[in-house]
Amino acid sequence: MNNNIFVILGNGFSIELIGKLELSNQIDLSNLFSKGDQVVWPGTQEKGFLSYKRCQNLWTLGARSHIDKDESGLIIDNIITALNVYNFVRTNDSRNPDEELSNIYVQAYNELSTYLKHLFIHYNSLVSDSQLSAIGMPLIDYIKKRVFEGYCINIITYNYDIFLERLLYIAHIDYRVEGFHTKESNVNIIKPHGSINFSSKKRVKAKQFEIKSIFNSIECKLDELELLTSDLNIDDSLINAIIPPSGDSNRLSSGWPYELRNIIEKKLNHVTEKDVAIFYGISYCHVDRMEIDRIITSLHPKTNVKYVNPYPSETFDIVLCSIFENYIHLQNSNSLMEV
Repeated sequence: MNNNIFVILGNGFSIELIGKLELSNQIDLSNLFSKGDQVVWPGTQEKGFLSYKRCQNLWTLGARSHIDKDESGLIIDNIITALNVYNFVRTNDSRNPDEELSNIYVQAYNELSTYLKHLFIHYNSLVSDSQLSAIGMPLIDYIKKRVFEGYCINIITYNYDIFLERLLYIAHIDYRVEGFHTKESNVNIIKPHGSINFSSKKRVKAKQFEIKSIFNSIECKLDELELLTSDLNIDDSLINAIIPPSGDSNRLSSGWPYELRNIIEKKLNHVTEKDVAIFYGISYCHVDRMEIDRIITSLHPKTNVKYVNPYPSETFDIVLCSIFENYIHLQNSNSLMEV
């Protein structure tokens, strides 16, 4: 019997979920700017988070609710690519704080990460537990079955949303969020890019909400954070524990991303050829490739690897073929229950 199952979860899982809920018109996970005018500003609850009033640097770089997903993706990729390199340089020399304040890409990065947190809080509020209970998600069924069979499931998810956690709770599957829960569980969730419910233990008044430097947030330690269980729309956290999509946490050498990465690496150090690795909805973009490669190269070459994606990355498929002899691509997630 296999001892461990590693699930590496990407945006494709949430896209599949929203499709089943028939909420794609309200929740757009492909174009992250398209619903920006619907996101409220904490404290005032005024709509229009993505605006010149709230996000001047993002707006100056072209972010608008009406642009298409290709334009949106390019703006985000440019910001993240610039900041991935900037953060590496920043940690290897002394940067003048005034330079960061005048750098449009640094400020746009701060705005982007904060905006995305509240975008996904908005999306979360549009989905009720009754809606989640009414649909079937093959991955949840697969996890429940494997836990019953005695497997240990480690889920590395790059999604900020908490749909996975809500689905597990509804399915009565006990789980632990690594870095926060000390209880023992056969289902362990690790969120190296952060989550909308990661919050500072120290609070400010919601009306004092402002966009803060992402560097203060990513340097925050895990023991300074807690998981929110109350209304996520009331943002009184001192920090914003979100790394924007394609942000490479491997470049960060301190703080909660570094601590979570160490937890992942310790778990991967014990992978054997009897284990299973499932890459679910991973896109393998050029700017986050290093992070995924680190996981791939930590797996045993005889690990049973499955890639679940109806529209697979050809490059990722080639990489998996070249490394793992026991590699299977599944176009439909329903096939998980058949293997």
